[in-house]
Amino acid sequence: VILDCMMEEFNSGFDVANDISIKFPKLPVVMLTSVHNFMSDKWQFSKEGDGDWLPVHTFVEKPVAPNDLVATIDKVLKESK
Repeated sequence: VILDCMMEEFNSGFDVANDISIKFPKLPVVMLTSVHNFMSDKWQFSKEGDGDWLPVHTFVEKPVAPNDLVATIDKVLKESK
């Protein structure tokens, strides 16, 4: 799943990610976001440190080049096997 972080509400993507992890725990999720425009640049997502409250495989900052997004998706799919 490629999931945008901010939808109707600032944290809607977080809520959807949690719902997905409950219903489909093995489904990989890539969070597509511009969250650093709203948060401190000091915060960096870590699956090990943040995965409990935000069950996604990785964050990708917008804008993202299509080739970079495809490479990230390939990596996540390989890791999730």
